[in-house]
Amino acid sequence: MEAPPELRDLLPELITDATDPSRPVPGAQLPRHVAFSACDEWELANERPFPDGWHGVFTEALGHALARLGRRDATYRQVLNYARCRVEGRLLRQIPNLEAIGDLADREVFGGALRPRAARVTMRYLRDQWEVDAGAMHGVVTGSRFGVHRTAPLREVHVANVYTQRSVVDPIDWTPDEEQQYDMVLTDVPLPPAAVSIQTDPDVVLRLTETVQTTGPGGGPSPHIRIVPTTGESAFRLGIRVRQAHSSRTIQVTSLDDKPLASPVPIDDRGIQQTVSDLGHIARWLQVRNLESASPALEEAIQLELFPALPGRQRPPRDGAPAPVKDLDFAYTWTGATWEPPTVFVRLRNTTDRKLFCVLLDLTDRHRMHADLFPGEYVAGRWTAEAGNGAAVTLALPPRPAGRAGCLRHGLAGATGRGGAVQFGPVRVAPAPGDAPVVHPRREARRHRGPGPARPARGTARFRADAACRVGLGSQDRRGHHAGTGRP
Repeated sequence: MEAPPELRDLLPELITDATDPSRPVPGAQLPRHVAFSACDEWELANERPFPDGWHGVFTEALGHALARLGRRDATYRQVLNYARCRVEGRLLRQIPNLEAIGDLADREVFGGALRPRAARVTMRYLRDQWEVDAGAMHGVVTGSRFGVHRTAPLREVHVANVYTQRSVVDPIDWTPDEEQQYDMVLTDVPLPPAAVSIQTDPDVVLRLTETVQTTGPGGGPSPHIRIVPTTGESAFRLGIRVRQAHSSRTIQVTSLDDKPLASPVPIDDRGIQQTVSDLGHIARWLQVRNLESASPALEEAIQLELFPALPGRQRPPRDGAPAPVKDLDFAYTWTGATWEPPTVFVRLRNTTDRKLFCVLLDLTDRHRMHADLFPGEYVAGRWTAEAGNGAAVTLALPPRPAGRAGCLRHGLAGATGRGGAVQFGPVRVAPAPGDAPVVHPRREARRHRGPGPARPARGTARFRADAACRVGLGSQDRRGHHAGTGRP
């Protein structure tokens, strides 16, 4: 039997192409190019039906991000982070990514081709009614409130009807001058409900729907969730699903890509009540995590800085440079007897000349949320504030039952004295308490599988972090009483 021919004899043109230095190498990042990917290589890029037809979830999120970040200095990283947050609001197993050489990811998108938009809104009396020149395309929804810029006491209006580029408003307990136009700022936005699709037997769908309609304030419908058909779940920013097990009489709350979000419960009255309670709790958690920016006025106003806590150091360095956010990589260390988790100092930096009120929230993978690290304080312009009263924060893998595998996210101990999985953020930022901009960094521990406690591979367990996601609502400029906290 003859030996098979050599591959190079069969495909000489491929050998020539592969060895040609002038041709691109598959998998290599080209210089002066920025690559967006809809998901990691081990994930699936999902498609869903949208009002304009079937297409990728990331495609819709990226188009929304480019349309919303309408200002000249938006960077590729900012656009990706905004789109990523929108994808994660729907799917937990699809995480978009960005690849770029050097500092390309932090350069302006399309060479500054994005158009700026004004931070202020004007209210005027037109066609026998008051209206503001901001509408659905600007993110305004019915029930939002605007306030007259720089007034005391605050004079607000309520959004009654929303059109594409304008909104009809009603003054709240004051009478504007019909001959005057008013500069307005957004002061309040109702959080969008999370869409809940139910994949169960018809009788279970009916019982869950009836319970949702009576669990809100005063026995009315829940303000946080809305039951929708499975075919319409992708039309909402936030989505949750209730699935019925095929082999048993249980139901469970999951993400749209079927990741469990709560424990399964039996299909009885108590289980129905527990499921609706879980839906409302998870929806509120998602609403806070996915708060959007309604104005670019405070974009990137607060930067979250992390410094590795070196042995013997009790406070963060005064003048040291923080670890680059895109390269954060924290490792467990083996002491010879036990694994020691990494510790970091966390600092908030005000990059503006204005005094801003900040709150740092910790959002856990168990859908808990607290503000123990930085409950709320003014940060003076161009100054910093230390989270956790300057104490180091421990990044620890959360405990889990033996024998259960899965993705582990870093826990928070140190400053709070508690462990548990957490998403570090958001930071709520405003000129005064009650206003609502947001910054969202996230940190993920690498996957560990197998029984027993998590053991870092080759002596390390690493935590990675990506850039801040966004800062949110523009706000009423009110006077505060604190001169600021931290150091410049």
